[in-house]
Amino acid sequence: MFKNVKGQTLIKKSGDIVGSQFKISDLEDCEVYLLDHIAELSIDRCKNCKFFIGPIKASVFMRTSTDCSITVYCGQFRCRDLK
Repeated sequence: MFKNVKGQTLIKKSGDIVGSQFKISDLEDCEVYLLDHIAELSIDRCKNCKFFIGPIKASVFMRTSTDCSITVYCGQFRCRDLK
């Protein structure tokens, strides 16, 4: 989990997540690199962040975020309340 971080580059390398669920919340001005396979991903309440995310077996849920960009390969992308 990445939570409550501001102005940093956050990285999970191959072998760090190993197909598990992963959660991201309350980030601001961050770059996030998830370079491992993931079962499911949730992104909540992020501001001005860039996400570069490896393969996700199921869904990405991105909610209540502002001025973010995401590059992802996933089975399903679900979002709400994005600006």
